[in-house]
Amino acid sequence: MKRRGVLRRTAVAGLALATASSILTVATGGVGMAAPADSARAEVRGSEGTGVVPGRYIVVLKDKQATYSSVRALASTFVKQHGGTVRQVFDSALVGYSATMDQRQADRLAAHPAVDYVEPVRRLSANGTQSSPPWGLDRLDQYTAKLNKTYKYPNTGSKVTAYILDTGINVKHQDFGGRATMGYDAIDPPPPTPDPEPTDPPAGGVQANANGDCNGHGTHVAGTVGGTKYGVAKGVKLVGVRVLDCDGYGTTEQVIAGVDWVTANAQKPAVANMSLGDVVTIPSLDEAVKRSIASGITYSLAAGNSMMDACKTSPARVPDAITVGATDRVDMRAWFSNYGKCLDVFAPGVSIVSARHDSNTGSVGYSGTSMAAPHVAGAAALLLHANPTWKPKQVRDRIVTTGVAGAVYDTKGSIDRMLTVGSITPTRSGFGFKAKSNGKFVTAASTKKALVNNGKSLGTAQRYDFVNAGSGLIALRSKSTGRYVVAPSNGTKPLIASHKTIVKSAKFQIINHADGTVSLKSKINGKYVTAPKSGTSTLKASKTSIGSSEKFNIEAPAPVISIKSKASGKYVVAGSKPLIASSSKVTKSAKFQIVNIGDGFFGLKALANGKYVTAASKGTKPLIASAKSRGVWESFDFLDYNGDGTVFFRASDNQAVSAGSAGTKQLISNKNIKWFDFELGLGKGEKFTVSAA
Repeated sequence: MKRRGVLRRTAVAGLALATASSILTVATGGVGMAAPADSARAEVRGSEGTGVVPGRYIVVLKDKQATYSSVRALASTFVKQHGGTVRQVFDSALVGYSATMDQRQADRLAAHPAVDYVEPVRRLSANGTQSSPPWGLDRLDQYTAKLNKTYKYPNTGSKVTAYILDTGINVKHQDFGGRATMGYDAIDPPPPTPDPEPTDPPAGGVQANANGDCNGHGTHVAGTVGGTKYGVAKGVKLVGVRVLDCDGYGTTEQVIAGVDWVTANAQKPAVANMSLGDVVTIPSLDEAVKRSIASGITYSLAAGNSMMDACKTSPARVPDAITVGATDRVDMRAWFSNYGKCLDVFAPGVSIVSARHDSNTGSVGYSGTSMAAPHVAGAAALLLHANPTWKPKQVRDRIVTTGVAGAVYDTKGSIDRMLTVGSITPTRSGFGFKAKSNGKFVTAASTKKALVNNGKSLGTAQRYDFVNAGSGLIALRSKSTGRYVVAPSNGTKPLIASHKTIVKSAKFQIINHADGTVSLKSKINGKYVTAPKSGTSTLKASKTSIGSSEKFNIEAPAPVISIKSKASGKYVVAGSKPLIASSSKVTKSAKFQIVNIGDGFFGLKALANGKYVTAASKGTKPLIASAKSRGVWESFDFLDYNGDGTVFFRASDNQAVSAGSAGTKQLISNKNIKWFDFELGLGKGEKFTVSAA
């Protein structure tokens, strides 16, 4: 089941649907077929599956230096020898061509010594200071999820061009201020000639559509990259590259044609955004993106919405690109977001408001990693504006190393970095340091015991507040001792959390690494803090260089949230009585800690009494914070992310949580979910706004 712009879970327990118009998906291909007996054996990759377009192939050549004319000439020769019709020629991002031919012809061609490989064409689908900005922008200029209703940006990116490979752009939308144009259309190109000559121009052309986008996905993405109100880089030049049609569908042939055009025509410095992808790997698409990056264009790629390892998807797995996962308003990984070692950074991707295509003034809210990626593309444009000669790797590394470490909850093996823009003050509360040397947390047992990396979990003794110490430095205040960590005797003695005030020996510089880890450099002696692998020796600022023992992962604590009823505008409170939305402000009784269960499910622990919220009597009675431990009936999930920024909660009985039509009743999970209704059969009484508390 699919809902335009909004992601929805299925009604089947344990499963979730992550394919939406905000991310591109295709069916899995099958096993390659062998060549006929009368030719050399060769494999046509992925020649089966429902996503395959019959009779159309992409031919990739071995000569990566071949020119357009030579590729065209070779394609013409192949057609004369083996039959078929050439459709499009690629010579920038990919060296090869697409053609119409039958399976036998493709098998013969795959065996040719000049051919690297042959793939079937697949059908794809779209998967300064600003006051009161959209929440995603507000999140970019601060260390924590608590928003301050401003977005400070270092420049506007006006010296940079951003290419949006998508469904096109409504160039007339007022949020673009005349900075948006359509550059290339791979969906409606001129018809191919039946017998191409080496001098024929490449297929494709400028979109004839009056506005440039008949779907909306591309306009929304472009607005997040560079809209005046909704965008990260408010002065960037935007160029639409249409590779998906009005229904959000396209083919690998069309997407590669778009990448090829960008590679050949980009005005640099340039960034490209691809909020599309696949649930399988496509070597030709990966190669095209990789070669385009090598030409000097920075790419931001959506990780995908399939709750799977991004390393198994294309083009998200391309290591030279910036692959982006999605987070929600409280810095949790969005339940739909792909994950894994191929991710480079997380960015806001839930209920993101941006420009809409069917109005020159309107806006709409979408969710998906498609919405997270353009935040990064905009941030890349800001970096290139200030550093126009930077190469894509420099841009990628800066985005990763300046991202907030340890900000994202439930990373599922991904790098723990949250996108940031500009210079921000590193102040946070309750974070832990996990030593890379042995995977244990740094413990401050008392004011008389030195720090040791021996903690098995993130408890009170393993938590620290980051306090601004000025000049880009921080001080670490232990949650267990309430004292600052110091490097005594000019750093010659072990670190200990014993000092009441921030002195010179309590100041450290956090150094972010591209692998997601951090190091601590002591101000007192200029040396790096080391954590021995044994876990029995103490930490000391004693190393002049950085190795594995000088690296740490910063671990985020479980988010503390408030829950506000959309219907009543009041905050939900807990205690000895059932949950009810009755408070006009966020007090302790209105705060809940999210405890991760996995796969998007979580428990809610009330700060008022330290107990878990339970759907009492198997959901037949109101929710109440009364459980000492977490079980089946203490499990919830965000059923849906709504365009207005609200969420629906679901309990274990597969019912939506409701506060009544006016939002004044005790919360209970008793609302039936109508899966084939656009609003799920739910109303205001079931809508809640979740914010960091």
